[in-house]
Amino acid sequence: MTRPAPLLTVQQAAEYLACSDSTVRRRVDEGKLRSVKLGKLLRFRVEWLEDYIECESTALNAPSSMESEAASGSSRGPRMAAVIAALPAKRMKG
Repeated sequence: MTRPAPLLTVQQAAEYLACSDSTVRRRVDEGKLRSVKLGKLLRFRVEWLEDYIECESTALNAPSSMESEAASGSSRGPRMAAVIAALPAKRMKG
């Protein structure tokens, strides 16, 4: 019988995601990051963290509504289009 992967603490999840403990807790509260609650303690599986990363990177790579409006010449004007065009095309997590 195979043992399930160990559960990670909030601190370990934060280290894995390269963010703060409070960011991990906030993402859980927002429903963006899956966790299990053992009493008062939050625990995470590595697979759940990887799913979160995949989901977030997909969201970052999708064009935002502002980018769509800028491309279509919306009422926000050429100045907003220039600001949006100057944004990096893709955010990468290191």
